[in-house]
Amino acid sequence: MMKRKHVFYVLIPTIFVIIITPILIFSFIPNISSTINYKFGVPCSDLPDIEVVRQTFDEHQDIVFQIENISPGNVFIEVHECCDGKGEIFIYYDTIATRNEILELIGGDFFGIPIRLFNI
Repeated sequence: MMKRKHVFYVLIPTIFVIIITPILIFSFIPNISSTINYKFGVPCSDLPDIEVVRQTFDEHQDIVFQIENISPGNVFIEVHECCDGKGEIFIYYDTIATRNEILELIGGDFFGIPIRLFNI
């Protein structure tokens, strides 16, 4: 009888942990991935032409300035060319609070241009 009780006290918490842990992990994965970069893995076919990216970037230098001044010297924003003539915007930031301010300012993209956020 004692062995059965012991197994019960060990087995039930173990089963609980095995079931609950994946649920918790998968529910937090979107939050974890968003700290790395906001829109990771946009397919090349969905990226705009690099000239459109450069033009949009140049037209919104006031916003570029605002982003860089969220944390002066610690935030950098640049046009990144990839996929043979396609592009996106890379934003490098220092803290999660800075990242959140950047996202509050521009939302999920830079005037229709996909962004990637990198913690440095």
